[in-house]
Amino acid sequence: MWPSNGFPPTLTNFAIGFQDYAGSHNDLRNAIDLLIDHNRPFDVRTNQDLFETYIAPQVSAVVVETSERLQALMDAENELDRAEAAG
Repeated sequence: MWPSNGFPPTLTNFAIGFQDYAGSHNDLRNAIDLLIDHNRPFDVRTNQDLFETYIAPQVSAVVVETSERLQALMDAENELDRAEAAG
């Protein structure tokens, strides 16, 4: 849907298009359907709003989880380094 409609290849547009195509985000799909039903244009502002509302919160959650997991791995590595230095 997205590339064939002439949307510029930006990360925001890609993320929206990918999630729409994958069909894994019903709220996003419903918002897109509503915009289409009301003949609303998919301009830069509309796409940015879709991204901020439906994509960004998911990305933020993944970033937080990844950061926490990385911190746990680094803490474990530090414990191993201390144990090796002591022993």
